[in-house]
Amino acid sequence: MTAQTPRSPRAAWPLLALIVAVLFASVAKTAADPDLWGHLRFGLDTLAQGGVVRTDPYAYVTTPGSWINHEWLAEVSFALAYSVLGVWGLGALKAVVGVAVLGAVFVRARHTGGGLVGPTLVSVLAAVTVLPQLHAVRPQIYTVGLLTALLLVLCAHERGRRGVLWASVPILMAWVNLHGGVLAGAGLLLAWYAGRVLERLIQARGLPAADGPGWGRRLEALLAPQELGPVLAALAATLVNPYGPGLPTFLLRTATGARPEIQDWQPATLNSYTGVCYLVLLLVLAAVYLRGRQRPSLPQSAILAVLLVVALGAQRHIALLGLAVALLAGPALQSLLPVSLRASASESAVSGNPRLHRTLDILVVVLAVAMAGYGLWSLGDIRYASGDYPVRAVQLLSAHVDEANLVTPYNWGEYVIWHLGPEIRVSMDGRRETVYSDEAYARSLAWHFGTDGWDALLDDPAADLALVKAGHPTDNLMRLKPGWERVYADETAAVYARSGSALATRLRTAAAGLERTPLPETLLFP
Repeated sequence: MTAQTPRSPRAAWPLLALIVAVLFASVAKTAADPDLWGHLRFGLDTLAQGGVVRTDPYAYVTTPGSWINHEWLAEVSFALAYSVLGVWGLGALKAVVGVAVLGAVFVRARHTGGGLVGPTLVSVLAAVTVLPQLHAVRPQIYTVGLLTALLLVLCAHERGRRGVLWASVPILMAWVNLHGGVLAGAGLLLAWYAGRVLERLIQARGLPAADGPGWGRRLEALLAPQELGPVLAALAATLVNPYGPGLPTFLLRTATGARPEIQDWQPATLNSYTGVCYLVLLLVLAAVYLRGRQRPSLPQSAILAVLLVVALGAQRHIALLGLAVALLAGPALQSLLPVSLRASASESAVSGNPRLHRTLDILVVVLAVAMAGYGLWSLGDIRYASGDYPVRAVQLLSAHVDEANLVTPYNWGEYVIWHLGPEIRVSMDGRRETVYSDEAYARSLAWHFGTDGWDALLDDPAADLALVKAGHPTDNLMRLKPGWERVYADETAAVYARSGSALATRLRTAAAGLERTPLPETLLFP
């Protein structure tokens, strides 16, 4: 029988390189989110002004000084990346965050389980749930990244790393200026601390009696100042923002309101991708708690329980649940695998055939290089479907309208702002409640869905033009609205102007002579 020799730890590096390349390629592909035009414009404005812009110049229905831009720092990062490297910089920024997140999941799984099969399985579980939140350059990528960092800090603290919990302070301080998902971070930090207190309470078998000997010391041990201090400091750090204490309150108010026009905020259904992901994560957790060894601790279980509940209410939270399952339940998930699959690469015995090993390693490396090359090419290839945006209508308005107020669907608002603002101002865009009043928001929703009072925006004397999706119910209603006429239409968008106005005459004449060359199916951002 041929003697078998273990491969050295270095023998795993080709597979590790392939795994990194696959992770990179999976997060490098980028689509243009409807809000990306606005995020980039607002970030460039912040850099130009040298501080947060508080008065909005892009909408005609807003009140001066009312803009609470809770994503200002994320937008500045987008503007810096774009200013230095153009579109490629935007893709690279998102890819760095994505690789860091999935790489952290893989490294933690390697440290707790060893081998390659188990960590790869855990990373795939995280990837399939997180990638929908990483498909576009948007502030949500920072919530994905900072939640990962926070969970790793909490796990490190539970392993006895003294002082590491103080890292939660800069995490939440940055988070509150990057994205409203800081509410999730603060809530999960509180859930974790409550779990720690409950864990100590169970170990102490009850609360200390107020008149008992040493009750103060026992209460102190229960609350653990070394944990309570960093937790309170992290919560206080959310006040370090341009708007002070009003920002967390504002985020809490707006996050609990209904957003019927945004798919991400709708509950997941079992016939959707996110619904299937939720079901898979639920089954994984059931297996982990029923059969797994190294189950998540009580504080970690508190985090998972909170995310299981909030993920039911909004599809975007399923990505956070997937991350938490991978990071907190990953060790237990790997313990369910057969021992042969959990073995470290350095411990696996293979037949001694160096030539075959070298050939396989070369093939793996070539594949890794190909995947990395595909990822690099994808970074600068941010595209959007031409049929999803009013490309020709915006070109018409850009060429023939110097200044106007335009009634706009919310998901086209920031596209219009980038190409036409601030000379042509909008009635609504993706910023919604951060800059628009509740009344303006409600009027826009009524116009978008054609409900009672749908024409309130049109009855406002300030409105000069209206941009609608061709064939949309609002388009049909507009055709029947007295005082308005359709001056341009294509397969994607229609433009209406006030009947008999100079704008109507000018646009109708220009549209009649417009040469409509076919648009490519997809266009490069911006």
